[in-house]
Amino acid sequence: MSHFKFEHQKIEVGQTPTGEKHFINVIDLISNEDGPFVYIQSSVHGAELQGNMVIQKLIEYFQANPFKGRLRFVPLANPEATNHKMGQYTYGRFNPQTGHNWNRNYIDIFSPTNQKKTGFELSSFLDTLLKNNASLTYDQLIFEMKKFLLKALEKYAQFDSNYGSPAQNGRLNLELQKLASQADIVLDFHTGPIATRYIYCPEYAFDRALAFGFPHYLVIPHEFAGAMDEACFSPWVYLDDYIKSYHPSAYKSLTAERENLIHTQSFTLEFGSEEFISYIDAIKDRALVLNYLKTQGICEAWSDKSETPEIAWCPLENFKTYYSVGGGLCDYHLRPGDRFDKNDKLYTLYHLNNDYSNSPLPFQTQTVEANESGIVINHSTSSAVTLGAEVYQVMENPRFI
Repeated sequence: MSHFKFEHQKIEVGQTPTGEKHFINVIDLISNEDGPFVYIQSSVHGAELQGNMVIQKLIEYFQANPFKGRLRFVPLANPEATNHKMGQYTYGRFNPQTGHNWNRNYIDIFSPTNQKKTGFELSSFLDTLLKNNASLTYDQLIFEMKKFLLKALEKYAQFDSNYGSPAQNGRLNLELQKLASQADIVLDFHTGPIATRYIYCPEYAFDRALAFGFPHYLVIPHEFAGAMDEACFSPWVYLDDYIKSYHPSAYKSLTAERENLIHTQSFTLEFGSEEFISYIDAIKDRALVLNYLKTQGICEAWSDKSETPEIAWCPLENFKTYYSVGGGLCDYHLRPGDRFDKNDKLYTLYHLNNDYSNSPLPFQTQTVEANESGIVINHSTSSAVTLGAEVYQVMENPRFI
């Protein structure tokens, strides 16, 4: 007898002018043992491919090894973006029709505007729930909140469909958000341009996220900025804030064995550079995910972390972008993961617009130095840059564990 059940959904998320349909595949592995619901997706940005290999290796592992709960995988979560090629380059980060970043297009379902739109008011729901259930348990709260959240998202989709299909710009994100809305853990796999491995982690889950064993952590505030991880934890932040403020005695009871009521753990995992996959690296990346899932009681995987480098982290406000001081050819002096000190040379820009009046040399040069010490997280995929283009993203004045 198998230790799990397999389910598959194929959901239409787009259609081309010539009628070809775009689908996403949703793969559920359901254990014979109860446990958390884990949602994992990859390639919302079409050029960010390594996460698909990590999903492949995770599915292989869980087919052969026991686990608890439900595991939902959505590889190639944005087929339109992955298919949108310009020569050999995958455009993939922005919706080509609207210009919106595919990962800044999710719904803040309990914002005042959207609560008014759907009629699903979180405060009224919580007031009624707590009034009618004096002995409400934490598990009951989670169960009722998940039902309410899904209904709110479905109502949003229904409202948006009154004049046809949900808007092309938000249809995909809404479908993905509904698929993830019932999960206890949400892992969104991405990559950078040319990048090291790092993780976006909400403040409330930082201690738990250290179990991944990533070398670099960006700690983000409990705010909504349109990304999947924020779309999944923001409803619970609203819930936590409201009960704490307006039902303090219930809050004290419900948090007797926990720090807060923010239930869903939601992270963005960055697996190196875009446009490439590596089977060998995917095995290592899988180990990072299994390290964390083991601590959540989902599997018994064990990964040797003896070679894990010193962990560096910083708040999101210290995640700085260096923009090009001019147009030209950029010589990157540092690679992703490199550490640097204040005043170290970051890059040299070779300007092509020499008028040769005073010199036969073809280039004028300009070298840019670091404002503070830090670690390179990623840099541009091209050495041909325009004035103001993103050149480096760095973790400035990092802290170490």
